[in-house]
Amino acid sequence: MFRGFSINPTSFWIGFVAGAIFWWIITRLRVLLPQFRDYLKKQIQELRRRLTASTEVRLCNDTVKMVQNLHLAAPLFGLDELIIAPSILVSPPILESENAAGDIVTATIPYLPDWPELAATFNAPTFTLPDLLDGGANLILMGHPGMGKTVALAHFASLVARRDPMAGAYANFIPLLVHAADFTSAALSSKSPAEALVSVVAPHVSTLTLPRLPDLIAHSLANKRVLLLMDGLDEFPPHLFKQYVTFLENLLNKFPGTRVIVATTPDYYDGLNGLGFVPVAIAAWGERERKAFLDKWSQLWARHISADGTGEASEVDVLLLNGWLTSRDLTLTPLEYTLKIWSAYAGDARGPDGIHAIEAYLRRMTASIRNGRPAVERLAMQMLSSLNPTVSFKEAENWVSEFDQEAVAAAQREAAAQASPEAAKQAGPKPPAPVRILPALVSGGILIPRAESRLSLIHPVIAGYLTGRSLAGLGNLGGIQTQSEWVGKTLALNYFACFGDVTNLLNTILAQRDDPLRRAQLAAARWLRSAPKNLAWRSLIMRYLVNSLYKEFMTLSLAGRYVTALALAGDPNVAALFRQLMKSEHANLRLLAALGCGLTVDSKALEDLTGLANDEIPAVSRAAILAATAIGTKTALDNVVATLLQGTDNARRAAAEALAANPEEGHPTLQDGSQMDDLLVRHAVVYGLARVHQPWATEILEKMAIEDGQWVVRNAAAQAIEDLKHVSTHIPRLPPPLSDSPWLIEYAAKLGMGVSAGKQATDMLVQVLKDGSETQRLYALEYMRLKGADDATVIQLFHNLYSSLGERREAAFNSLWHIGASGYNIPSPIQFGMGG
Repeated sequence: MFRGFSINPTSFWIGFVAGAIFWWIITRLRVLLPQFRDYLKKQIQELRRRLTASTEVRLCNDTVKMVQNLHLAAPLFGLDELIIAPSILVSPPILESENAAGDIVTATIPYLPDWPELAATFNAPTFTLPDLLDGGANLILMGHPGMGKTVALAHFASLVARRDPMAGAYANFIPLLVHAADFTSAALSSKSPAEALVSVVAPHVSTLTLPRLPDLIAHSLANKRVLLLMDGLDEFPPHLFKQYVTFLENLLNKFPGTRVIVATTPDYYDGLNGLGFVPVAIAAWGERERKAFLDKWSQLWARHISADGTGEASEVDVLLLNGWLTSRDLTLTPLEYTLKIWSAYAGDARGPDGIHAIEAYLRRMTASIRNGRPAVERLAMQMLSSLNPTVSFKEAENWVSEFDQEAVAAAQREAAAQASPEAAKQAGPKPPAPVRILPALVSGGILIPRAESRLSLIHPVIAGYLTGRSLAGLGNLGGIQTQSEWVGKTLALNYFACFGDVTNLLNTILAQRDDPLRRAQLAAARWLRSAPKNLAWRSLIMRYLVNSLYKEFMTLSLAGRYVTALALAGDPNVAALFRQLMKSEHANLRLLAALGCGLTVDSKALEDLTGLANDEIPAVSRAAILAATAIGTKTALDNVVATLLQGTDNARRAAAEALAANPEEGHPTLQDGSQMDDLLVRHAVVYGLARVHQPWATEILEKMAIEDGQWVVRNAAAQAIEDLKHVSTHIPRLPPPLSDSPWLIEYAAKLGMGVSAGKQATDMLVQVLKDGSETQRLYALEYMRLKGADDATVIQLFHNLYSSLGERREAAFNSLWHIGASGYNIPSPIQFGMGG
């Protein structure tokens, strides 16, 4: 078969060698090709990075420039010039022991995100937005309008854009600061969230940034480098709110590494917790923040306004002016305090309260616009009636057209009056150029252009003031009380109460008993903060708050809201009530009364507070010491120091921690105390120094940990140093899936069962709430706070609220409050034979 066949040896070996070389090359290529692909991919990414680097720099510069105007005093000063670093409150870990916490405030006062004035008075621990994002969860930033949410987001965006080290791990991110009203309908429904974000950001960037903006955003989203800060969502009613939640869901599904913070009210964030967002609250300003802000304003005014002769305050004794402005008034939000300072320095103040500051601002900003005030009032009313914080430019023109016509006619009359009789006979007065109100209001900053040729008012508080005052002028609410709950309605009612009669409405609200959170009544209680003290209806809500405090004092989280509302009411009789309650036989009432005395800065209560400092109930003792420190007079601080020197062990520690919040008097006392001969004083001082969070305090702790002659002090100091090195347990983190939760697995194991995802895990959660250990129930309540609830779990939550005391009762209320804010329609506990 192979006859005649032969192989040339030379050809054979050439072919053999060639084949061997070929297969060797193929083998090597199989190894090298993936590496080459990776190399090529990296080169392409690097090329894209270089191409977008300049765009990134420009976008960051655009962001820094934009944020300077995102506050009401922008006509005078940039945001970075005036900024007081925003602080954030978080819900403390439920299971954190008192020793581990090392914090008197966390262990004493209830967490009230909707009434943050309590935490501000007693210097509760706060965090920054970068700190909180480090926990891995996206954030819901809750806060009432005017509390500073916009400024907090703008400040964070500015830090990131300037690559400031204070931005932490996010200093290399791309900050996208957007307002909800800048989304078009197409952007919200777009299947490409990257393109949607480009359309929202594009109107606010320079022409140099615009060409490569789509590539930059797409590339940054893909590489998990986008920080999305969404403001203004709190301004929309529920039916419009939901479309933004859908957009965020689409964005996070496609780009799960995107970090997001969304601003909302404390009352509503439906759907966001289902996307893995964790709620935190903007902190209120305390005395220290107000003083720092006033100092900055004074310096800037002297440098930029008084220096050119345009500022009225240049002729006023600034020390006296600042003395009036530094009164300890918790009732003013940062927005109201800013406007009050502005009116005082501008010389057009109309009174001491928030409503006076807002009125002065509106008169100042519309003074040069003929018919500007009635026009903007009409626009605000139309926005309220349509349940939409924006209005189309065309609709707005129709609504204010009569004011345009009146302005033109008035200008013509003035021109005619000024013309000479001879000139008038010859040619008549020359008609002035038509005056258009809307462009004037936009250029004046009262109206803000939004997407799709729409307009919004500069701030919801301004809109609420205008609508509330307009409705009061009409003498009725115009049916807005029947609207669904949203910020436009809430603010309109708040300011209507300042100028109109809400007696009938209040009687209806106060008669309600179905809501265990008392949300409607507490919303009405916030009216007291703004309303003049001589209005007749105030007594109705004051009486309700006092009676409810006596009835529901066992739930500190609810009773704490009543106490804060009473303190902010500014009624002179409230301080006497708190002094009386300090003599109660009920520990919770004594605790709440002590906190109330601190809130009202009642120096007459010092004698009673000194007695409570050694109360047999540690929480009452802590509250009394906190209150004395908050009052802050020399006598009050001397009493706290005396407790440090002579009190019980628990009282000494509380006194040291309270003094840590007073840099002027408390810090020197702690420094001296660290060197005293008294072992108990030095041991207590360790806990105070641990709260200071300054290098000098850490140095003293390190010295005490090595050199102190008593092992108990050395051990305490060493433990304090170790705790300072760890990430705070307050940083919020999302819980694992319910079926993977260790506490649920432990419960199931005791029953000889496993846990699978879905209904079985939920059913077991209900069982844990029924008969789990105390620790397991607390974990279950914390899970519900973050993830929400259904009918079955809420019924068991009611049982934990009304059938327990102490930590579990507070945890149940806190969970129920967050569940209500997440959009769940809480049933009345009365139908289950509870509450009422």
